[in-house]
Amino acid sequence: MFDTLTGSLFERIARLARARWGLSLTERKFSLVQNRLTSHLRKSGGTIEEWVQRIEKSPSESDMLLFFDILSTNVTSFFRDSTHFDFLERELWTPLARGQRTTAGRKIRFWSAACSTGAEPYSIAMQALELLP
Repeated sequence: MFDTLTGSLFERIARLARARWGLSLTERKFSLVQNRLTSHLRKSGGTIEEWVQRIEKSPSESDMLLFFDILSTNVTSFFRDSTHFDFLERELWTPLARGQRTTAGRKIRFWSAACSTGAEPYSIAMQALELLP
């Protein structure tokens, strides 16, 4: 039987993820972590507390791979998260196009971390080409 993710369990999970892989799990990821763990535990059984204790005390390599898989997003696609592109349009592309923000003599650079196929940076480039004169 699975249980509910508590704040203290989430903090323990976040500490483990940061220590092992450098993943930053902020409070905004609480629901995502709870949903993914609950889904996993429905199939495998046990509680979140038991699962976290096993990961903290004596995890196998397969436990750690599963832990990483549960916590990370393994999907790539063009324009995957529309809120990011809405933000870029509102805060960067539109002000640039209207002359409200300038980059005279400067390049605009983007960093896209861990993109497997390049869909994310290509999406940014496509949006810039579409919205900038």
